[in-house]
Amino acid sequence: MNPGVLDQGCRLHGKFGSDQFLELVIPSTSSWPTPLRDSDASQEVIRWLSSKVHHLAGRQWRASFARDAEPKVLQTNVFFGPSPKSILQKRFCYFAEDGTNFDVAPSTDHRPVHALREPRPKLEVGKMLDWLLQLDRNSDQPYLKLFTRIQLGLSKTTVVASLNQSQIRHRREDIVSPIGEVMNDGVGRMSLLLARQIREVLGLSDVPSAIQGRLGSAKGVWIIDVEDSFLPILEDRVKDKQAMRKSVGDRLLDQLSDEIEAQKDVIKYPLRFRQWVNENLAARTQHLAHDSVPFLAELPKSKEDQLNYLIDGGFKPTEQKFMQDMIWELRRAKCENLLKKMSIKIPGSAYLYMVVDFWDILEENEVQICFSSPFRTERFSDFMLHGCEVLVARSPAHLVSDIQKVKAVFKPELRALKDVVVFSAKGDVALADRLSGGDYDGDRAWVCWEPAIVSHFENATMPTKPDISKHLRKDTTSYGDLNHGVIKSVAVSAMISRGITFDMQPSFLGIATKFKEQLCYNMNDLNNEQALLLSALLGSLVDQSKQGIEFTERDWHSFQGQILNGCAIQNMDKPAYEQETWTGRFGPVHIIDYLKFSIAKPTIEQELRKLGRDMNPSPSPSRGLSTLPSNAEAIQTAEYWDADLAEPNNEFERLALTTPVLKNVLRNLDEDLDAIKMNWTTEMAAVKDEDERPSLMLDVFKYWCAIKPRADKELDPWFVANLKP
Repeated sequence: MNPGVLDQGCRLHGKFGSDQFLELVIPSTSSWPTPLRDSDASQEVIRWLSSKVHHLAGRQWRASFARDAEPKVLQTNVFFGPSPKSILQKRFCYFAEDGTNFDVAPSTDHRPVHALREPRPKLEVGKMLDWLLQLDRNSDQPYLKLFTRIQLGLSKTTVVASLNQSQIRHRREDIVSPIGEVMNDGVGRMSLLLARQIREVLGLSDVPSAIQGRLGSAKGVWIIDVEDSFLPILEDRVKDKQAMRKSVGDRLLDQLSDEIEAQKDVIKYPLRFRQWVNENLAARTQHLAHDSVPFLAELPKSKEDQLNYLIDGGFKPTEQKFMQDMIWELRRAKCENLLKKMSIKIPGSAYLYMVVDFWDILEENEVQICFSSPFRTERFSDFMLHGCEVLVARSPAHLVSDIQKVKAVFKPELRALKDVVVFSAKGDVALADRLSGGDYDGDRAWVCWEPAIVSHFENATMPTKPDISKHLRKDTTSYGDLNHGVIKSVAVSAMISRGITFDMQPSFLGIATKFKEQLCYNMNDLNNEQALLLSALLGSLVDQSKQGIEFTERDWHSFQGQILNGCAIQNMDKPAYEQETWTGRFGPVHIIDYLKFSIAKPTIEQELRKLGRDMNPSPSPSRGLSTLPSNAEAIQTAEYWDADLAEPNNEFERLALTTPVLKNVLRNLDEDLDAIKMNWTTEMAAVKDEDERPSLMLDVFKYWCAIKPRADKELDPWFVANLKP
């Protein structure tokens, strides 16, 4: 079990107490061992996990929810090689219904439970969920939709304001287009007074023009009431593909060169180097969770924290090869991640929350973008975009129409809305919906105004969405159906058990996404019938749990055979950018192949070699504990050896010259260290799973800490005199 850590709260934790919730992460069914993959066996395990009471730590736990967890990525040391394998995982949430120091009868107090003293109130999981979901008022809703809403009660939030019911105005009518499409899905308005209150609570310098938040179980974005992977699609839609390709390639070159040059410069200056480490720190959330820097043995767990620790201790990257190895490894990992994700930073671009113009000021295909402080690049510095064309997109982009060129304008009436992109409410279809089915409840748009990219782009007409409904089955059972003829606790238990069973089914979203990516790669075309059909399928599978869509392996094979004319991934070439090297006879044609093999990979390899040369990459000769560098060797060359760390040993050696019996101590110490070195080599060579490494390191560390002078009659008086406090 992982130890308890500090974490951001959520609505359910605030109401019932975080100690009454327990999370269990397990592999998804596709990763279970062979005996459990049998349908009957897997269903029995799922039933045991989802419907039985589990006893742990003096409490009785029952499942309340399950959702996807972060995949467990198996470690690999291959640079520029195939992507490492990952194991899909599920996260089960359990609620403590009863246990030691629980009241026999539940409390009728409606205050949050953390405000009550022990004992804790006994409470069934069904009543906890009834408080969250208002089941009687939502009995007509599909039970799977209600089940997915439990996630809103568990999502991490920060309480910034408490509103009375009288302070919430419910608008029953949406903004509707001439053809009946809702134009303001997921967005509402808030008063300037509330925005100021939020600024004070969060310690912001400016009044926020928009917040993404929760009101009870409602999720959305609220804006101030002013009266009170894009690359393939980009290439597909440009008029001059070579010009756009060169522009993106130039941005990638600039990004790589700037980052590596900045790293080489800061190595010489400890304070600037520490700032660089903090800017690239990946373990910041762990610091908050543990309220400290996690250590493993005598060094911090993360490489970034190790570098900070050594810098604070006076070690210099220009002299210490151990630090340089970590610096090079961090840079290598960052470059590898860039190659994998191709997340190229376009200077004239930003990710902004999408909101709607409630006041009908913007015309169709107009947007407003204002910044609270100047947005600066080498070619741009301003508080707003006005009178220019911009591209807007939302990830993931499946269709060629999922990136749209619109006009950025400035309207004084909307000047209070900053650091968001305001979309027009006019037209037949909301602009957010045209961007791969987005809405305004917290979706962010990628906005690009880089002239070299925007000027070559042409909009594509939204294609007619194909009807694939006959290939999808839906579970439309409502909560009322589950509750018919049974008591509420039985109905809730059925909802949880069936909801978890549904959620544990293998998802084909990733498989279909990969298939579409490979299909379009082989055809070198995004705008074809098969791609459109696959995009429609992906649009349905992305909300599979909420919509109750059942889609099994048999359905997937049927979809491939009947709809995709028998296309099979086995008959297609794997994308070259997933491989380590370019093996084609001619230059890359696909834009991602071009960026990886013609731009990124050669540049990264060249820059890493230069970085390695600048940091003295050749290893220094191994030294024993008894050797010191001579004056002739004392040059500015990085090495693993550190004279200051070896000085206590050398002082003891000098002492042994006048006290010969101490030579036995040194000999014994060498033997102990050799034994630990052999133990370390053996243990680390046996590591197959990176999760095993920390515990094995701690095992060796225990032996290290246990080293002490051995009992010796002749030396005991000396030890008593010199080593005892």
